[in-house]
Order: sequence, then C-alpha cells, then structure tokens
Amino acid sequence: MSTRRKGRSYVSSSVDVRTYDGFRRRPTTSKLKLTQNYKCRAEAKRYRLQHISGLSFEDQQDAMAVDSDHDDDDFNMGLPPGDEGMFLSHEGGEDELCKELFESSLLPHKRHDARTRHDRTERRTEDWELQMEELVTAYLTWQVNLSPEDGEEPTGDAFSITVVNFFETCSQTFRRPTPDTKANVAMMLDGYVGTSPNTPSVALSLHVLEVYRQYHRVCPRLSIQVHVRALCHLHRVPYWKGLVEQFSHTYDVYLELLRRIDMRVRAALKQDTPGWRMHNACAPCLYTLDNEPRLKHSLLVTMDGNQSLKLVDSIFRSGTPLAHL
Repeated sequence: MSTRRKGRSYVSSSVDVRTYDGFRRRPTTSKLKLTQNYKCRAEAKRYRLQHISGLSFEDQQDAMAVDSDHDDDDFNMGLPPGDEGMFLSHEGGEDELCKELFESSLLPHKRHDARTRHDRTERRTEDWELQMEELVTAYLTWQVNLSPEDGEEPTGDAFSITVVNFFETCSQTFRRPTPDTKANVAMMLDGYVGTSPNTPSVALSLHVLEVYRQYHRVCPRLSIQVHVRALCHLHRVPYWKGLVEQFSHTYDVYLELLRRIDMRVRAALKQDTPGWRMHNACAPCLYTLDNEPRLKHSLLVTMDGNQSLKLVDSIFRSGTPLAHL
C-alpha cells in the first residue's frame, strides 16, 4: 500500500545557485525559489497599475498600448534595501523620480502610430487625386512617343529607383523635366508608375500592368496574388505579401488613368452630355418610318453567357415556333 501524501507533486520548489568569487576554493551556494520570479512580476504589475491610476482614460490607453521588447521589463529598478534615504531630501520625491527615470530608459523608442487603415487609405487617395490629371497627360505623351523639343534640356534633378519589368527587376535613373515635376509624373513619361504617390521606392512598368489587365479580361478568376507570384518566379526573388499590396494599389491607379482617358475622349467627341447613350443607342434598329414594311426581325440582339438559364423553360428552346404560343 502506497504511503505517498495526496496533493504532493514531488517537484523541486527551489534550485541551488553556485557562485565563485575567484578567491575561495569552495563555491557559495544559495537557494533560489521558483516562486520568486512570479512575485517580482506581480509586484511590478501592481506598481504599474498604481503608476497609471492618476492618468486620464486616453493617457491610460496610450500607456497600455506601448509594447516593450525587453524580457526583463518587470525587474524592479528601485534602490537597494536600506539605501532609500541616500538621495532623499526634506522635500521628498527623489525616489519616485529615480524610478520614473529608470522605467523610461527601458521603454522602446518607437513612435506610436494612431492612424487607422481607413485614414491611411484616404490620405493616399487624396495624394493621388492631386496629380492624376498630370499623370494622364504624361501617359498620353508616353503613348505617342513624344520627346522634348530639340534644345530643351531637363532642368530638374535626377533620381534612381527600383523598377519592376516583366522579366527583370533593376535600378533605373529618371530625370524631372522641371524642378516642380512630381516623381510619378517624371516616371510616367518613361512608362513607369510608382507604388506610392509622394515618395515611391519601387515603380512598376506600365507593360506589366497592361498584361495583367488583359489576362484578367479573359480570365476573371486570375487574382493579383497569382500574377505577383508569377513575377517573383520570373525574377527569382522570394514572395512577400507586401508585394501584392504594392501591385494592387498601383493597378488601381492604372485603371483610374484609363478611365480618365476615356472621359477625355468622350468629351472630345461630344458624347459626355446627359442621356447621350439613350438618344444614340442603335438608331437604325429603333427608328421606324411611316408606312415602312414590317421586317421579319425588327431588332437584333446579342447575348453572352448564362446558357443554363436560357434553357430552363422548354418554350424558349431552339426550334420552338413562337407563333403557336
């Protein structure tokens, strides 16, 4: 019959720590309880809650949102026992000041970004909108292969940036036509557009964006992630999800460029008036003359897709005479 006590885990509650001072032959042995670390953490947590209890709700939230990369941030940095009165004066407050200085030195120097994803997206859209008309003009200039007139040299500065082509990624130097020309406008004149509106570090070739647009037209299930993965294989670089975000943002800008170009074309052809499509939709088919003979097919219509729905009702099957309905 076993004589073990119930509830005892037979796990050591402390460990022996041996230290050598270099002079003694035998080491000094001290016992370190395993619960000591837990007590230190509990005491540090209590002190932190006491420290922020006098702050406002917003300041408390900011203080709790600060992350620390130190593993020993719960270590008590106070003065040793018995030396508390060493730096104390009659007025007092030195001990609290020392603790604040020690704790502030342990906090990571990282700027807290209070912006949300909505704020960043809205700011990026506004920055692109400010230069969109200039980008459209630069895109049309690049499409017709227009070059600066003879004798006109670019007066702006030159800058180098990483460009992504279809089969390679390299560094290319661009020059601004004027000192006031934006970076994306200067790159658009050479067939590239940056991944950010103000200070781009990477630019995508317009050919790469156009290739994906045509692929997506014939295969709508082809995602941007698949296209970016294919580019990574072609360039022999590791895949990173941030590349998908960069390509997605730049592709949205490219589609907006094409939409602005269509608006300019319709405005030049006087097709931007309200109701223009309704008044000019297939005039030969919809207009009839007085005493005009009735045609066998008065209107020609084409339809694509949804074949299964067309065959739901048997009366609409091919070969069914509509005269007997």
